[in-house]
Amino acid sequence: MEKPLKKKENVYLVVVFFGALWGISEAALGYVLHLIPVPISGFFMYPIAFFFMYGAFKRTQDVTSIMGVGIVAALIKLVNLALPLLPAYHTLVPAATILLEASMLFIAYRVSEKMKIRPTLSGIVFASVSWRVLFLALQYVLYGASSYFFKSGTWVIVNFLLVEGLVNAGFLMIATRFNSINKKPSDRKHSIRPAFSYSILAVSIITTIAFSLL
Repeated sequence: MEKPLKKKENVYLVVVFFGALWGISEAALGYVLHLIPVPISGFFMYPIAFFFMYGAFKRTQDVTSIMGVGIVAALIKLVNLALPLLPAYHTLVPAATILLEASMLFIAYRVSEKMKIRPTLSGIVFASVSWRVLFLALQYVLYGASSYFFKSGTWVIVNFLLVEGLVNAGFLMIATRFNSINKKPSDRKHSIRPAFSYSILAVSIITTIAFSLL
């Protein structure tokens, strides 16, 4: 288990920083990946989100920071509700998805003490698959059988739920292990300064609006 910083870092600043980075990735990278005809975004976006939440927890050793990062990222996404020509569901569904991802990882950390020491395979699989189950339930509630997932056939659901979910989990398990092995005891994190954290937040909001207008 990584030792916390000698001087406890401001949890709020860490949460804002990583939540803002998640917001930027959702807006910019998410936009680019959705332009690709092959549906591959699911293989990339969740692992990226995971590492923002994981990074916040490692810096703070506070499980609530995981949920906090998701809340910040979701609030940044909700800024798009101010855009008059953008349908509300284009904003609300992605924001809800962000909260589902954060909630399931938060629960995994809250339930398992081992996760707080080092991510476990069971914890990562739970987080990676369970948010997808809830997302499919949300899709059915909102759109019923007309949802893309339910009208496209069983394979689309299986691919989203199990193939992408388990591939993500396997990658994250390897990546977190590799990170732990190669982390030197002498490695020291620099504190996140307020000006830097809020600057990234401003960039995230601007990026979110800009890519939504494209």
